[in-house]
Amino acid sequence: MFSKTTKTFVITSTLICSSLTSPATLADEQSAIQSVDDIRDPFYIGLGLGISFLKPETNSVALTLSQDSDFAYKVFGGYQFTDNWAAEFFWADMGQAEVSSGSTIAGIVEYQSFGVGGLYQYPLSDNWDVFATAGLGRLRNSFQIINAERVEDSFTYVGAGVMWNMAKTWDLRAEYDYYDKDAQMLSFNIVKRFGSATPKRIARLESKVQQQETALANVLAKPVAVKKNKTCDDYSIELKGVVFAKRSVELTDNSKQILDGVAEKLLKLPEDISFEIRAHTDTEGTELYNYTLSLARARNVRDYFSSQGIALSRIEAQGYGEWRPLQSNQTEAGRDANRRAELVLIGVERHVEDTGSCPVLAAP
Repeated sequence: MFSKTTKTFVITSTLICSSLTSPATLADEQSAIQSVDDIRDPFYIGLGLGISFLKPETNSVALTLSQDSDFAYKVFGGYQFTDNWAAEFFWADMGQAEVSSGSTIAGIVEYQSFGVGGLYQYPLSDNWDVFATAGLGRLRNSFQIINAERVEDSFTYVGAGVMWNMAKTWDLRAEYDYYDKDAQMLSFNIVKRFGSATPKRIARLESKVQQQETALANVLAKPVAVKKNKTCDDYSIELKGVVFAKRSVELTDNSKQILDGVAEKLLKLPEDISFEIRAHTDTEGTELYNYTLSLARARNVRDYFSSQGIALSRIEAQGYGEWRPLQSNQTEAGRDANRRAELVLIGVERHVEDTGSCPVLAAP
């Protein structure tokens, strides 16, 4: 069966079974979802390791700097206000510098600093950002061997670096911090994020879906001359019986057998026909959670088709969360109907002589 919508034929079937999204299993399924682009959380903490560059001032011409770098580490935390701005605090131990008189160590100067400031980040791609930091801090020096008192100075610091979003709530970042003229630090840091995504991030996800639909429409608008000698029945492919294991995005063995048969049919289609897997959910859970769940499951089906020999360039995986219900989510029957997925064949109209004879289903 087909649904003709903007030159796209839609074959629908239930892909996400009703037992998998009940309130009792939502939390367990969350941990099994694969990483999804553009999801970041406001609260975060981090740990950094690196090297310091130290240059204590000496008032005696007889003293020279014999060690000007050391192992350094820092801990930090922050809050991400928007996609670009965050507030951050830190504490750093930058090791020590050695001051010598001839071949004799005359003193050791230890460095520690702490401060608070702002961070601005600019995205280079879905997973990469560059960033800059600035703020106020205190630099503490303590002395060994040299008979001197502990010194503390205030400073204005700046920094810059690059950040990689390696997983849903984990980042890696490399940065250079300039605390004072006699104390700088180069570090590599791991960042753990907590909390829930901001409404603005959900809006970004919706916008991304709309952009992808526009791009798809532009592709379909390009004319291709193909001999049309087929009917809609020649392209009848369904996904009935495909479900996932409980508390997981993994396919069951039975579902894999069904997809094996579907893959055989897809491989026989003309190469100019591509496919899109669209996954949907009901409204149980948050909007962001439902989007994440639907996208992760659609991607899993896509990857399985790829393992059966279908080129990834012909397959798109899209998650629509709860945003395209077929029926009301106020009833159990409606929620069952909305937990579904659709296999979309793109380009079938090039091969069908009479597209008006194809049965029309409800648009997704």
